[in-house]
Parts: sequence; structure tokens; C-alpha cells
Amino acid sequence: LRDHTTLYARAQTTADDRGAYKSNDLVGVGVKRRINDTFALSLEASDGDRGSALTSGVDVSVHGVNLNVSSGIGSGAVSQFSTSYSVAEGRELYGSYAVDPDRTDGQRNLLTLGQRRALGNHLDIFTESQFGKDDRYASVGHVFGLDFDAANDWRIRGSVEYGDNRDNADGIARKAVSLGGYRQTEDLKLSSRVEYREDEGTGLHTKQYLTSNSFAKRVNENRRWLGSLNLSWTNDALNGGREAGYAELDIGHAYRPVTNDRLNIVAKYSYLYDLVGADQKAGRSDERSHLISVDTLYELTPRWEIGGKLAVKQGDRRLARDGGPWLGLNLRLALARARYSVTNTWDVLAEYRWLSDDDTTRRGVLVGGYRNVSERFKVGVGYNFTDFDDDLRSDGYDNRGWFIDLVGKY
Repeated sequence: LRDHTTLYARAQTTADDRGAYKSNDLVGVGVKRRINDTFALSLEASDGDRGSALTSGVDVSVHGVNLNVSSGIGSGAVSQFSTSYSVAEGRELYGSYAVDPDRTDGQRNLLTLGQRRALGNHLDIFTESQFGKDDRYASVGHVFGLDFDAANDWRIRGSVEYGDNRDNADGIARKAVSLGGYRQTEDLKLSSRVEYREDEGTGLHTKQYLTSNSFAKRVNENRRWLGSLNLSWTNDALNGGREAGYAELDIGHAYRPVTNDRLNIVAKYSYLYDLVGADQKAGRSDERSHLISVDTLYELTPRWEIGGKLAVKQGDRRLARDGGPWLGLNLRLALARARYSVTNTWDVLAEYRWLSDDDTTRRGVLVGGYRNVSERFKVGVGYNFTDFDDDLRSDGYDNRGWFIDLVGKY
């Protein structure tokens, strides 16, 4: 944004031990402020399947040693300490320790130690060991990999992992291999990864296949396309049959005409197929669904912004895992929002929300206040008087309460 301030956004989707990418999806936005050459501060707000969090951090760099300490509040917060040291030109040692107190399976502690070395201008190799402990398992994992700068702006990464999760006398041994690539040009970003995992233990032998893919394409100054495809399936090698399966396709289109930058429109289509793993059944259902949504925002005057959202989710769910009848799923969402600039620094926001399914209708309001930190970044806090989210991916009814929101503009 300016010489010493950086605004960033990040998103991730992660497969867990049984192949559900949805288990740890996360999006976040943040700001980092560099005070001087050796000291920087950061603040990030994130939301995902494990909950929302507000995280702050400190970065210190002295004589080739980089230190980072971060801690947060909220159900998705993780406290972390990390450090790296440049041993010599092209060689680096690194380590981190993270404490995640809000996991559903208890507190998780993870220590990571590794090293990275550059072999020429295009190839890096790295090795790392991970030591984990939670309320159920103690784990040890070892990863060996390489990064290669290939032709046509591609960066290729391959890795091999060996690990062991131990629960008292029982253990689960994991072997995994992955290969992925990333390419970025002025108008196009592409990433793709495939992975094979094999878990084996007492009464357990599963084989898991994963792939995650995404792209971002700038058509022109007015239009952009975004998309992703995530696939996962897990086979039970002992008993035969499917242990779990997951497929998610997202395609979105953003329209913001340069000649009329007061208008913003974002449209998105999503397809989901989720066959829940046997050890994940509690609180979840098999699902196959389609989701279409359209968001609009229009700057009516220099002080007033108005907008809204329409979304429809249709599909099926079933109560029994991998069996039984499919039951219809129909959700319809509509919301209207208005934002008013009280001063050049402060905004207030109000939304009216309406959600309907085949049996019930819910409605209510959301209010918030925002402070403009810079021309392209604002921070807000507010209260949701409804019990539902405006993202129909997560259609649970436990979203009432306070929230923190970070907004960036391009």
C-alpha cells in the first residue's frame, strides 16, 4: 500500500486423514507494517471450518537470523514461534513450534525442524521433521523434497513423506508422495498438485488419492475468472470398498468496469460431492449439491454504497453414510446491504438477511462499524443478530454473535 505497509490475502484447502478437503478450509486477510529494517508487526483475521480468529505477530531479523512470534484469539487461533537462519549463501536452517488449543480432538502441539539448500539457480532441496502431540496421538513425520524452476515460469515441487501416529500401543504408519506445480504470469495464475497416501495400522490399511487445482485469469481490466477443482478418494485395502470421497468444483467471475468503477459484480458456481469417512460421521452427512450466488455492490454517492446477494443451493443429503435414501436439500438466501461513510475515516454497515429452506424461514439483521486504515484497507467489528452465515457452504445455525472483518480493495 505504501513503502512500509503490505496488505495480503490467503486461502487454503486441506485434506485430512480420511480425504475430506473440507476439514480445514480457511481464508484470511491481513496487514503487515515494517517499522525498520529489523522489526515488523502484523495483524490478520481469518475464518474457516475450525472457526474465526484474530492473530497478531512480530517479525525480527538480526544478522541473518529471522524470528517470528504470533498469537491469536478466537476458535480458529493458533499460537506459533518460528525462526530461520542463513548458514551460508544458498543454505538455510528453519524451525517452528505451534500450539493449536481449539481443535475438536484436543490441543495440538507441533514442532518442525528443517533445512533448505539451493543447488544452482533453479533447484532447491529441503528436508524437515515434524513432531506432534495432541490429546490422542503422538506423531513423527519426515519430509524430503525439492523445488525446481522450470521453463515457462513454472515452479515444480515434489516431496516424499514418512510418518507415524501413535495412540498408546497402537500406531498408524503413513507413506506419502506428492508432485505439484505453480505458474504465475501477468494475466494468469495456475497451480496443481497430486498426492498419494497410504496409512497402515492395527485393523487399518487405506489408500488415498488427492489432487488440488486452481487458476486465476485476467481477461481484461474489467473482468476476471477464478476457479478450483479438488478431488479426493480413499479406498479400504483390507475390506474393500470406498472409505471416503470428495469432489468440489468452483468457478467464479468478477466484473468491475474501469469506466464505471462504482459497480462491482461477482458471480460463482460450486458443485460439491462429499462421502463422509466413517470416523468423521458425527455431525456430518453425505452430500451432493449445486450452489449459485451473485454479489453486487454499487457506489450510489461518495458517502452511500448499496448492494445485495442472491444465492441458491440445491441438492441431496442422506443420513446413513454411503447408503440409504437421498433427501432433498433446498436453500435460498437473499440479503440487502447499505454502507454509509460517516467521515473519511469511519463507515457504518447494515444488512437485512433472509434464508429459507423447505421447512423454515429465518430473517434478521447484521450491523457493523469500520475504520479506514488506508485507501485500500479497512477493519471492522459488528454483531450478527441472525444465526446463519451468508455463505451457504456452511449451512449450520450457530453464527449469531460478534465478528471482526478485514476488507481490502483492488
